[in-house]
Amino acid sequence: MNRSSSVSIRWNASVAIMPRFPGAIESRLVTTMDFVTPSDFPIIPKYRVMNADGVMEDKTRARPDVTYEQVLTWYRNMLVVNIMDTIMFEAQRQGRISFYMVSAGEEGRLGLEL
Repeated sequence: MNRSSSVSIRWNASVAIMPRFPGAIESRLVTTMDFVTPSDFPIIPKYRVMNADGVMEDKTRARPDVTYEQVLTWYRNMLVVNIMDTIMFEAQRQGRISFYMVSAGEEGRLGLEL
């Protein structure tokens, strides 16, 4: 397709105005920037299934119905992401790529009790 004949497509007005990510669905739009103190707002609860020792927080919760193979796949994927973070972060620090945001801490904790 010829670039000069391509048609410019604009965002639907409602998509451009209203944010579409979790936590912002009901947030209002403002035209002034205000600095706020986080302690003036309620604390956002954190979701946690198990503690740092691998013990389930909710003792009444049933164990997840997953296979050993699924757990190993998840673990391998977390390792790959961790290794890629190291490689890409070092490449970014060396100037070989312009930007990379590591996902440190996103892997969570995986307990293997099999």
